[in-house]
Order: sequence, then C-alpha cells, then structure tokens
Amino acid sequence: MSVYECVMHIADLNFVSLKVYKKVAPNNKIVLYVENREVVINGSSPPVIRGVVIADSEYLQSHSLYGQLVLVFRYGREDEEVMGLTFSNIIILQTQQLHPMKESPQTDGPPRSTLQKTIERHLSACGVAHAFQFQVSSCAPPSVSLYPAKSYTGAPLGTSYEVHFFAGKAQSEKPLRRASVRMTVRLCQLPPPSCGPAPRNAVLKQFLLSGGRVHLEVSLQKEVFVQEQSIAFRVFVNNGCKRTVRKIKAEVVQAVDVAMFKSGKFKSVVASVETTEGCPVVTDATLVRDFELEPRVGSFKNWIALEDSPERGGRLSPSVVESAVDWSNFAVHVSYYVKVKLLLSGVGGGVSVRVPFISVRETAAEPETEAAEKAPDKAPAPAADSNGDTQEIVAADVHATKAEGAADAGHEPAQNNNVQLDENGKVFVRQESCARSSDV
Repeated sequence: MSVYECVMHIADLNFVSLKVYKKVAPNNKIVLYVENREVVINGSSPPVIRGVVIADSEYLQSHSLYGQLVLVFRYGREDEEVMGLTFSNIIILQTQQLHPMKESPQTDGPPRSTLQKTIERHLSACGVAHAFQFQVSSCAPPSVSLYPAKSYTGAPLGTSYEVHFFAGKAQSEKPLRRASVRMTVRLCQLPPPSCGPAPRNAVLKQFLLSGGRVHLEVSLQKEVFVQEQSIAFRVFVNNGCKRTVRKIKAEVVQAVDVAMFKSGKFKSVVASVETTEGCPVVTDATLVRDFELEPRVGSFKNWIALEDSPERGGRLSPSVVESAVDWSNFAVHVSYYVKVKLLLSGVGGGVSVRVPFISVRETAAEPETEAAEKAPDKAPAPAADSNGDTQEIVAADVHATKAEGAADAGHEPAQNNNVQLDENGKVFVRQESCARSSDV
C-alpha cells in the first residue's frame, strides 16, 4: 500500500498563508484534503474540521462515499495484541453520506471556506469533489498521547481523533482498506486566561521530638506557562525549630490521570535540581532563593504524555483539565506542579509543598487569524497517524486568488497538486512530484 501526505501552502493576493494536508487512498480512487489537523477548543464556539474529498467519478457509479469523525481510545500496547484481541475503543461521533447526497445541493448548510472553494474549483477535474465539515462538541476530550519508558513503535495510548472516508455499497458494511483513507486530527484545549494572582502555597510543620516549626513557602512567577518555557519560582524558608535544613530539592512533575481506570495514574519528573547553596539553614535563620526549571523530555520510568514519540523529538503534552460537568470516561487528564522539599537533619522526615501551574501550547494560545498570517518557511516535520504509519510530508506551493471570479471561466484545471498564478493573474497548474512512503 502506497500512502503519502502532502502539505501545500495556499496564499491569496494578500499573502495570507494557509496549509492543506493531503492523503490518498491505496487504490488512488479517493483523495482527502484537510485544512487543519489541529483544532482548538476555546469554549466560545465548537471547533470545526473542514476539508474536501475527491473521488473517482467512474468508481462512484457503483459505490457510495461516506465520511466519519472517529474517536479512538487506546488503553493497551499495540504490540501485545494477539489472536484478534484489540486494546482500543472506536467511537463514531459523526457520519455523512457525501455521494449520492441525501439532501439537495441547494439546501442551506454551513458556509464553505475560501480554501474549500479553491480546491473544488481547481481540482474538480480530477473527480467528484465534495466539501465536508465536522463540528466537534466543545465537551469532547482533548487529544493526549501516552508513551512508555521502554522503546515502543506502535500506536500511542490515549485519546485521538480521525477523519475517515471510504467507498462501499452500504454504510453498515466493513470498509475495505484499499478503498478508504484516514487522517489523524489533534484536538487541543485552550485554557481560559489567568486573571488571578500568581499561585503560591505555604506549609508550617512542627516536629514531634523538637520544638518550633519550619515555614516553607513557594510562589510562582505566573500561573500559565508556554511549553518548553522555564518555570520561575521563589522559595522562602524560615527555620524556627532546632533542626537544620541541609538541602533543597525542587522538581517539576507531570501527573497523568486516565479517567477510565482507577489505577491509571502516573507521575513523571520532567525537571529537577538539588542544591545546598545557602545551606545549612540553622535555627532562627531565613533563606530566600529563586529557581528556574526548564521541563524537558528525558529519562522517565512511567508512562508520559507527549505530543509525539520520544524518538521523533516529541514535546511534553500541554495541560488537560476538565470540569466535573464535562467529565468524560475517554479523557486523559494532564497536570503539572512544582514540588519543593527540604531535607533536614535528624529523624522525622522533611518538609514539602506543591504548587500547580498550567502548561499551554504556543500555537494553541494564538488566535487563528494571527496564526494564519504567519507564513511557514518550511514544511512541518512528518507526522505519525494513530495506526503507527508515518506519513511523508512533501511541500508544494499553491497560489489562488481570494475573489471568487479571479480564475478564468474557460480555464480547465489539470490533474495535479500545484496551482499557481501566471503573469496575467490567471490560474495555471504546474507539475509537482510527490515522494511516497514504502508499501505497507
């Protein structure tokens, strides 16, 4: 099976750059174009997945074309599946019949985007083009990928989403792999802006065998941090007991909670430091120190939430927090906190305190209009679908006019993937080769 994925930069006359992701079915009868593989839940409006699917006209004479939005929840390793046993649940969220259409084309529906209209207008000669839109519920759990500490090449555990298009005689029949195309879509959560003060926490501990108390207070610089940003915080220690503070240990911890299982709780230290600077802190002494810890993917012992596999340089997953009202059994909650521990002399343990914070994606924190104005200089890194197949990404330039009537009415689009403007401002198509991945 030869599958490949193509990224094309589409720019209008105002030089606003967008991207479209392309994937072809193994039998080359269905071609899928998706505007964005990352949609953001911002709480104000439900996210929408838009795209265009092009199918061979002769093939559709004996087959119907269906589209689905699927939630995939994997709770076990793929390499441990034997004798037809699968460790995943597949939930079909939405289904659409694109050909033949049940409703009249004149029926009022969601407005098509400029990108959808451009693809339909210039690539309709390749086959029957249908624009589609999947509206995702704002209560849907975000996408989270879990990876084990040992080397693992299968599909990641956690929650993921796929858009699936297939051709068949009926919707209820099992889709053939050669006549279907899937593409993974990431659903990101955008937490509300922080309006409160910077988080802080303090503890007073009194020991049984020594008089007095130890006061430990930790205050963060702010509540929301961007991925791979240094976590700045201040530690205040006031030793009012007879014991001596010998060492300070600070950690940034990622906590993962799989809602479906009671035992699905994992903790991984993503940054840590031990210091004796300013120590020992004797009786009636005070110490104030500033720390900066930069969370990174290093060696870990438990399952960890990443955006991509460690072999591909995946970054840490952003925070995923759901309220009790929107609780979902398919959600994987990810949280972060700073833990500071004082190691004291004598017997009786130390003193520790935790301060939570929120980690967000840099791209998800930007509005869509601002992100669209940033034209990428190069194609993104290759992405891996939930089935473990790594798709090769090829960059191509596609220029289209923003106005509807910019294209010449008598122009016939060619059957390729690269559309540009000539010297007269008309649209023409230039041949562009696409690299394919090895057969599966």
